[in-house]
Amino acid sequence: MAVRYGGEALGVPGLALRGLLDAAPLRRTLERRIDWQQLHANVANGAVSAIAVTTTEITTGRSITFVERASGGAPQPAGGWDHRDARLGADHVMASAAIPALFPPVWIATPADVAGWYVDGSTRLH
Repeated sequence: MAVRYGGEALGVPGLALRGLLDAAPLRRTLERRIDWQQLHANVANGAVSAIAVTTTEITTGRSITFVERASGGAPQPAGGWDHRDARLGADHVMASAAIPALFPPVWIATPADVAGWYVDGSTRLH
């Protein structure tokens, strides 16, 4: 398992990141139960000031909090992790819930400056 994680994180062909449990049911639930358009609208119109999820980037071990808010940009990094503005989606939530070895890491493509494989945000914070 560790070889697969390390192999894919480092870009070794033929080695894939896998978890012991299938995360597909969680993804289907997120897609079905969360109205992403309404969530984005609630942030944009100020019904909520911000929504955030925290993840751990597996190749660096950095904790990154993806923040969706109407304006003002992400706050400055504090407490050992970075904040990035993002339009949140199922991938961000899946990554935040991806307990290493149990669930597979999740590729987050945006924002591009922090694109990579991510797992549960508490991995590094605890």
